[in-house]
Amino acid sequence: MTVDGVSVLEATVTRTTGATTALAATGGTAHFQEVRARTPQNWFTDPHRPGHHYTQLASHTSDPNGLVHHEGEYHLFHQDSGEWAHAVSTDLLHWRHPPVALPVSDHGHTWSGSCVADTDDTSGLFGGGSGLIAYYTSYHPDKPGGNQCVRVAFSKDRGRSWEWHGPDPVVPNPGGPEGNWDFRDPKVVRDEEHGQWVMAVSGGDHIRFFTSTDLLTWDHRSSFGYGDWVTGGVWECPDFFPLPLDGDAAQVRWVLAISTGAVRRTDGSAAEYFLGDWDGAAFTTTNTPGTPLRAEAGRDYYAAMTFAGLPDGRRVQLAWLSNGDYPFSAPTGEWNGQLGLPRELTLTGAGLLQRPAPETRALRRGRTRIEDVTVGPGSPDPLAGMRGRSYEIEAEIALPASGAATEFGLRLRTNRTRHTTIGYDTGTGELFVDRTASGPADFTEHFAGRSSTSLPLTEVDGERRLRVHLFMDTSAVEVFGGDGRATLTSLLLPEPDAQGMSFYATGGAARIVTLDVHRLADVFRVTDRDPGRPAPPAPGEFRTSGLGALTVLPAGRWTTTGAGRTGHFDRDSTALSSTEYGDLELTTLVRFGGPGPADGGAGSFLLRASADAADGYAVNLDPNLRTVRLFRRDAGRSTVLAEVPLLVRGGTTLPLRIRARSTRIEVLVGDRTVIDTTDGTHRRGRIGLNVFGGRAAYQDTHVTAL
Repeated sequence: MTVDGVSVLEATVTRTTGATTALAATGGTAHFQEVRARTPQNWFTDPHRPGHHYTQLASHTSDPNGLVHHEGEYHLFHQDSGEWAHAVSTDLLHWRHPPVALPVSDHGHTWSGSCVADTDDTSGLFGGGSGLIAYYTSYHPDKPGGNQCVRVAFSKDRGRSWEWHGPDPVVPNPGGPEGNWDFRDPKVVRDEEHGQWVMAVSGGDHIRFFTSTDLLTWDHRSSFGYGDWVTGGVWECPDFFPLPLDGDAAQVRWVLAISTGAVRRTDGSAAEYFLGDWDGAAFTTTNTPGTPLRAEAGRDYYAAMTFAGLPDGRRVQLAWLSNGDYPFSAPTGEWNGQLGLPRELTLTGAGLLQRPAPETRALRRGRTRIEDVTVGPGSPDPLAGMRGRSYEIEAEIALPASGAATEFGLRLRTNRTRHTTIGYDTGTGELFVDRTASGPADFTEHFAGRSSTSLPLTEVDGERRLRVHLFMDTSAVEVFGGDGRATLTSLLLPEPDAQGMSFYATGGAARIVTLDVHRLADVFRVTDRDPGRPAPPAPGEFRTSGLGALTVLPAGRWTTTGAGRTGHFDRDSTALSSTEYGDLELTTLVRFGGPGPADGGAGSFLLRASADAADGYAVNLDPNLRTVRLFRRDAGRSTVLAEVPLLVRGGTTLPLRIRARSTRIEVLVGDRTVIDTTDGTHRRGRIGLNVFGGRAAYQDTHVTAL
């Protein structure tokens, strides 16, 4: 048993035969919340639940916040739907969950930020003792742009309870009391050389630097960014810290790390860093404008943050394994989001190096070694018969001076149809992860594909060699190339039975110098039972007439279930008819959401739509907004023609009727007319079934020409 993340009781119970749980209070009132009971066989054993990556039992896990070491404990705070969830550990691997640390308050949501240990009571908040100070982004949804600002909370009891500091922010929005500027994710770090604290705050396309000597009064000193320094999306989640160059304490450089929002030119969100010098007031970089240094070449490593106050002076980092293209879209059920393994950062003349923190070795539970085996096309597979779900691989691979392979690597989490490839292309000199065939990818548009990064081979005894260190888990892989200068992190969704492994070489030979497979312990599970295959959807039929064949745009998963034609997608997905209509009457039953607690969704009926769905009309129903709306779409741009409040509940079926005659469009829910308006822009086109941000099902869908 743990209380507030601290183990307080361990005992063997032998005399109970009951199979129920209960809540009880004696001699007064007790309040219970977030109560969840599981059998051991269902405790962190969901089909895609990681074995050694951090997750919560339920809810959303995203940006790590306030990473700090204090009085023998590592504190991990992270975003969970606008609140700071909390976990504590003594080894960076096994985490216990105290209650939410910073909930939503009268000031709004508690967005990302950082935490420091005030060991000398510099702030005066701790009566001469010590405590934790959290700096968070206050975002008020009812104010312009959220009126983002920096507020403070503090804890006197090792993070178990928190107090808000004062009514006012310690750093207000630069736009004023009602300012709507981007201004978030404060990171506070100690600047020993100048006897002060430094705060870095993201301004969207720049970073603002503030300094303080008392941790509560902050002065703006300078800004960095703008212009050619911006090569991706919006700047977020800055981290700022010093590192010795090649371990030399006399040569310290400062690292400014940022995450950038999802845009196509960076293949979604990305991680960058700047190297430079800090003079106590301003940061000056040695980077080249327009040429970012990538901190991560994979697609799923965001909001990376380092711990404050580590006793040994190390710089250790955690990150959220996701991408702005699909932040919470993975179909994992009641939980969503995981964090990466702890990485130790060092700095050399070649740049930032990232290696798995030494603590990860404690997870090892047995090793299989392969040595001095040459593999080529048609060779026996040295990994044949080996299987695993969560494991670590360390490998050194050599290419001969002649007859070398053009590509070689590992195919992992394999079954008859699935595999994930971690390989090296000798022609391009790139290490890559290819998850095209790893598992389902139709829940979002930009998931499947390949990520790569340049990594030169090293010369050893006339051979060119590659060293790779990777951690494979149930639904993620982290790959470290060479000495840690190349990293590739990818989410995966293989089936539970996809546990095979193989080594391949094409176009020539590759020699396995050494290859170690370490079995890894699970950090949350209390049983060795492997997760089962996800339950298939209930069989069903789609009763329809008048639609013809349906084409899915731009992507998405549409299946026939007991609820009818059912679409799943994280953004807009439309099943578009092959038949065109002018005047028409359409009747259907529509249902949003699904059987799971995480299943949401909205949707639209398209009529008189073009073949690419960029033009036409859309009747939109949204349980979140509780409205029915009629849009006109012109070259992809939407204009609201009518909007009516309507209680649309997820999980319930609505009867919908749409009539379009000449310029008149009527929408009826049941027998009630909710929209009756005119517009003559589009006179003929296709019908579309649409889902947005979740699940939508259509049944008894019939279209008749009028």
